Amino acid sequence: MHKRDKNETQRLSIRVRIALAQNASDGASHTPTETVAWTPLPVYTLTRIYSVVYTKRVEPAFEIIAEPNRRAILSLLVSSQQSVGETGRQLRMPQPTVSKHLRVLREAGFMESVNTNEKEDKKKTTRSKPRTRQRRREMKIKLTTVYVDDQDKALRFYTEVLGFARKADISQGPYRWLTVNSPEEPNGTELQLALNDNPAARAYQQAIFQQGQPAAMFYTDDVKGDYERIKASGAEFMMPPTDVTGSTIAMLNDTCGNLIQLTQLARY
Repeated sequence: MHKRDKNETQRLSIRVRIALAQNASDGASHTPTETVAWTPLPVYTLTRIYSVVYTKRVEPAFEIIAEPNRRAILSLLVSSQQSVGETGRQLRMPQPTVSKHLRVLREAGFMESVNTNEKEDKKKTTRSKPRTRQRRREMKIKLTTVYVDDQDKALRFYTEVLGFARKADISQGPYRWLTVNSPEEPNGTELQLALNDNPAARAYQQAIFQQGQPAAMFYTDDVKGDYERIKASGAEFMMPPTDVTGSTIAMLNDTCGNLIQLTQLARY
């Protein structure tokens, strides 16, 4: 056995030799020696290593809540709002002491004060500050795409016929970034009119067209009125306004290789 293994074994299984004296009262004798095995302590797995910068940053917070009275105050306020006086009575703590601890907790961001009576500024309650996960803004859908076989023709159709507004039109060599959106929401979701010069895009566009599936769906408050307006511009409708479950829909050809569905939701 290697020396390292031997030492490890000695650490995990320590045997203690106990000398037993002869029992003087009854004259009975016992085995001179007895071996007792020591059970090793449980081993805990290291799950995370924090940087020194992080530990230094959170150290003040742990110092604040290490004080037993502050922990008691926090536990009380998690369940309900309490005034300073009520907190002191329930915890049997002098009001000045409660106020001192509350000030420390409030300055550290653990709780906030709430005025319950605008006329009596002295009457305040305290509550634990809710934990909020801060983020700059919620995730949004900003762009969606339809493939077209001619971007100039698509731009005319989506602006002059459907009534959308051109949002972006940037060219770099043979590539053209072209988007439209609703004139009512100039900063809303944009629809990219992407050229289907990619074989995969062309195959996808042709497949859903042949299946009669719309490449995009636009919502309106007056599908019948839009149907008459768009039809008067020369657009070809594959389906006139038709009542279906929960809505009225119409479907037309955008002249660029796609079917477009107009939808008006039912009002109950």
